[in-house]
Amino acid sequence: SNTTITFKVIRKLIDIITCPQFRCSERTEGMWKLVLDSNLVRNPNNLNSYILRLQTTAQGETVEEQTKAFHAVLSLVEELLDRFPSEYDKLPFETLERVLSSFTAGGGRKSTGGGPSEKQGLSNDTGSSIQRLLEKKKLLRTQLTKQAISSTKGFCVENIKDFRDIPIFPDSGEILSDRKGLRESLCKNIVDGSYTDVMQYLDTHFRLLREDCITSLRDGIIAFKKDNNSENAELAFYTNVQVVGVQCSRDGIVY
Repeated sequence: SNTTITFKVIRKLIDIITCPQFRCSERTEGMWKLVLDSNLVRNPNNLNSYILRLQTTAQGETVEEQTKAFHAVLSLVEELLDRFPSEYDKLPFETLERVLSSFTAGGGRKSTGGGPSEKQGLSNDTGSSIQRLLEKKKLLRTQLTKQAISSTKGFCVENIKDFRDIPIFPDSGEILSDRKGLRESLCKNIVDGSYTDVMQYLDTHFRLLREDCITSLRDGIIAFKKDNNSENAELAFYTNVQVVGVQCSRDGIVY
């Protein structure tokens, strides 16, 4: 469902999900997967919007209540990250980065004359908790990327969740393998309609442009290996040569 859930209901749901009884029960593993794939997490109008809303204290709400609600969100996100590390891209880390950036730019929450904090911004403790969770995700993302690149089955770009971790240049395994399955798995350019957010747009176009650059090279080399007499209009093959150096010419780098 793409239904937008009210903030009041979202808060109640998160309180239930993050309670000790729910988190510690052995019967809730399947439930956590349902939470990860639920409308609450996947629909940007729900959890993401709720996080942005928590940057300010609502009317009639105390700072303590706001802080407690934000920490419940962070507890939920961290629990899902720990249980499903390879699916971190489904979690609202981009939104948390925006919140932390806004918090840092504003210098954190300020107190006036030793009295209660202002109604705007987050507590310093909440800012530190967001920073810690983002660092944890960053470390996990690095580990998963290294695993994907160094896999014994060969480098598999589709296993890398974040397009910013994908190497610009392909390795020999990526060039010499038949990647028809990869082309089928690539997201299509959205012509009619809109992207969910800017990250989806950048991810889609980066992967498409990268594959456009590699496809002709891969297809040409595979065809040449099958029949070295085959002609290819896009590639020129030189045999029985040895690279002895690199020089700069008016046409650019030459070998």
